[in-house]
Order: sequence, then C-alpha cells, then structure tokens
Amino acid sequence: MKTGTSFVQSALKADPAALAHGGVEFLENFGVQTRATLDLLRFGSADPPKRPHRWSELARAARESDAETVLVSMEFLSFARGAPVERALAELAGLDVRVLLTVRDQTRVLPAQWQTLVRNMGTDSWAEYLRAIRRKRRTRAWRTFHRAQDVPEILDEWCTRTAVTVVTVPPPGAAPDVLWSRFCEAAGIAVPQIDLGALRANPSLGYASCDYLRGLNEHLPDVAPKKYRLAVRPLVRAALVGLRSDEQRPALDRTAAEFALDLNRRARDAVAAHGCPLVGTVDDLPVDADLGAFPGRVEAPDPAQVLRAAHAGWAYAARLDGGAVPPDGPPTDLAATLRDTARRLTSSHDWA
Repeated sequence: MKTGTSFVQSALKADPAALAHGGVEFLENFGVQTRATLDLLRFGSADPPKRPHRWSELARAARESDAETVLVSMEFLSFARGAPVERALAELAGLDVRVLLTVRDQTRVLPAQWQTLVRNMGTDSWAEYLRAIRRKRRTRAWRTFHRAQDVPEILDEWCTRTAVTVVTVPPPGAAPDVLWSRFCEAAGIAVPQIDLGALRANPSLGYASCDYLRGLNEHLPDVAPKKYRLAVRPLVRAALVGLRSDEQRPALDRTAAEFALDLNRRARDAVAAHGCPLVGTVDDLPVDADLGAFPGRVEAPDPAQVLRAAHAGWAYAARLDGGAVPPDGPPTDLAATLRDTARRLTSSHDWA
C-alpha cells in the first residue's frame, strides 16, 4: 500500500481496448478483485470467508481469458501470510504466475500510511503514530503498518512459492510514465498507449486537515466502518482536499527518519537475498541521509490551519444536516467544532 498501486490501477482501468490491443486483460474489475482478495485473506483464520469461491472464480476467469496476459492488481495481497498465499497459488496452478511487488522510499511512505489510518477511523496523532509503528506492541497502527510495509516478510512469503519481481517507485518529480513503464516491463507487456494525464488523481490531505480528521474520529467511535467511509470520504473530497496547497506535509523527526532509512536498507537486503529481478533502481530506496537536517522532535500542525479545516468540515456537515450553513457560523474553538460536526454527521446519516 502507498507504493504507486492506485496510479497503476487507474492506468489499467483507463482503456481496456488499449490493453486488449496488446493482448492484455485487466481481469474482471477492481471491485471483483478486491472482494476476492478480502475473502482469500480469511482462509485459515478464525473467521473463514462466507463466500470462499470468489478467488476460485477469479482464477477460472484467468484460465478462460483469451488474452495472452491477464493482470490482477490488488495491494491487499501483500497482507497475505501462510494459508492465503498457498490457496491463491493453488487456484492458479498450471498457469505462468508472476508476482510484482512495488516498493517505495519509506521516508515518503510513513506520512502516507498515517493518513490511510486516519482516513479509516484512526485517532493517532502524527507523533503518536511514529512512536507506535516503532514499538513492538500490536496496536492497530503497528499492525496495519507492518503488514503492508514489511518487505522482507512479504518476500519471504511469496518468493519461496513463485517468481517475484520488485518494482521501485521513482522519487517525487519523476514523470508519471516512469512508474507505468516500469510496471509494464516487469509484467512483460508492451507499454499501452494510455493518456496518463487524464487519470483520476488520488489526492492526499495536508497535515492540518489530516490532524483535524483524526480529532473528528474521536467523536465517531461507534460508527460502523462501512457507514463511516460512505459519509467521510465525500467530506474529505468536498471540504478538505482543496486546502492541501496551503498546508504542510507531516515531517519526520530524526528518530523516525532513521527508522525509515533502516526499513529501506532491510528492503534492499531482502531483494538481494532472494535474488528478485529489480525493475527500477535501489537508489529509489535511500539508506543514507543527513539526519541533522531532520528536527529533533515531531512538530505539531499549525493550530490555525487545523481550525480552518475543522470549520470547512463543519460547513459541509451543516449543509448535509440543514440544507444551508447557519448564519451564526461555526463554533469558535476546535473542540466545540469537532463535537458539533460529529453531531451533525450523526443526525444527517441517522447513526444515532
């Protein structure tokens, strides 16, 4: 996760005819792939899948396809350990199966993973999150980070069972076609002529907006995850994404930077140890940096920007709840704004 998969998936979905012209099929659709993967991940667990045939159906579609190459792109497959990995490959027995793993500089991944947690009901502050993922305590933050970003463990699971190619995500500023070309090379397909500039973006939030959202989450503890996503994702798009250009990114402190560089080093070592083909360059996973350039402690977001984000979220919730923004405006302090926004969301979505 947070390693270029959304971009690659958008490209794969953009023009099926262009893929077909090169003998390639993006199998079924992303929703089918996601549901099949989620069911697959429950094999061997205490909570087995209710519809265990979904992955089998996906495998059957792969066998029946007329395309030379069929592709499944679902980042949750990196979560698989043990029985789900064996089941996934057993259903594909007899086919030429190749696994591609995209990896990215962890100094860029850490802020993105924090945001993913927050946008899925997380309440950890940026400083709390950085401490949590370094400690070997199985908190939600630690568990979700390491299942997605433990490259050595992921390679241990898959490389012993099938061929794996590692693709590095280029650094910020690289042209979009660099990652796309790398993916196609690793997949063994000609680069389809797709308008990458027209792909739907997957915008991230600024530091202050993300901190506001995790504060709002503290007031929504009893909302079912699916209901939360259906309500909060539109709020994020409508009220918060537009504030990003005026907000900073969350910055790593010195300890977190050292941790991220060590993760890069471990990823490099694991790729070398398994002898995985590499498309890209290990330079995309830096292991050295001037640690003195990083602050000694995590800096909090600008309180004024957090309040601005809270007021934007409040206005969105007020329109949902009453059809218009009340003329007297939002509460003046952050705590009251968070409480009133949560109340309005609860009322407008019948969560009570």
